[in-house]
Amino acid sequence: MKKYTIISLLILVVIGAFIFFTNHYSLFPFKNSPFTTNNFNIGNYDVCVNEYSATFPNDADKIKSICEMEKLIIEKPEDFKNYLNPAFEWKGLGEKNPKDNKVFFDRSIAIYTMANEKFAAKYLTSWNLAHIYKNIGDNENALKYFQMAVAKNDLDPEPYLALGEFFRYNLNKDANFMINYYENSIKNATFGPEELMDAYVRYLIEINDFARALPLAEKLETKFPGQYTEMIKEVKDQGAMNKEQ
Repeated sequence: MKKYTIISLLILVVIGAFIFFTNHYSLFPFKNSPFTTNNFNIGNYDVCVNEYSATFPNDADKIKSICEMEKLIIEKPEDFKNYLNPAFEWKGLGEKNPKDNKVFFDRSIAIYTMANEKFAAKYLTSWNLAHIYKNIGDNENALKYFQMAVAKNDLDPEPYLALGEFFRYNLNKDANFMINYYENSIKNATFGPEELMDAYVRYLIEINDFARALPLAEKLETKFPGQYTEMIKEVKDQGAMNKEQ
């Protein structure tokens, strides 16, 4: 009987030690977190510093400060900015080290994704994820998060403008697609649609669609007197030349 009691106590001690160790050192800070399985160990200062400082000694001090920031994700997981700050800094290191940017971008993505899942309504996480994926050439995920950003902030022109540029320069969408996109976006982004109108009229001039561009430029001129005078003249002149041809 004593034998079984001792074995039971040993098992309890081992389980207790395991729980204390994992909680104390943040090896598994979030239930079902995908990042622990990928060895990101978000919030574990020692692992973070050892993983990155040795590989990038020139950025060791910066890395230590970011790893310190990460600890707040574990200590105060309900504070949104505790995710944004280290994610933004890892992204900055990726931009500073173009040859090794994926190493830093991956960690930034891990933290932003964690925040995006925890704070589902927040716009900034989707916005930043879209741009990181765009920077690394992952168009599928970039599109996913640009569209998510629009859905979360659908009255503001900012996400529509970014998605429009992505459609044009990364996905090479044709004129019919872009015209429909801009016109629908202008209707939806009721909070300052003039920025979208400006992008749209410049696109129309670029594709030589002066018939659509002229009334849009005139509308913008009414809103911002003097700022579109030269554009209107150019559109009229180009439109006249096209008719003569």
